[in-house]
Amino acid sequence: MFFSSLRLQPMVDYLIVPGRLLEKKQSYSGKNGLARRLKKMLVELNGYDDHARHISRTFNLKEAL
Repeated sequence: MFFSSLRLQPMVDYLIVPGRLLEKKQSYSGKNGLARRLKKMLVELNGYDDHARHISRTFNLKEAL
């Protein structure tokens, strides 16, 4: 089923919140694993690659989008 990007925006907003929290927690050892999962979810939502790229840059993730 196709969902418009406007209908997905609340989900994207929800996923961005943990990413921002991870950015603030410098000492959390599992942050890269969580950042990778968040990036993957954003990429799978299609059309939200700019948010996924931001997470990749912030956490120095080397995987391709």
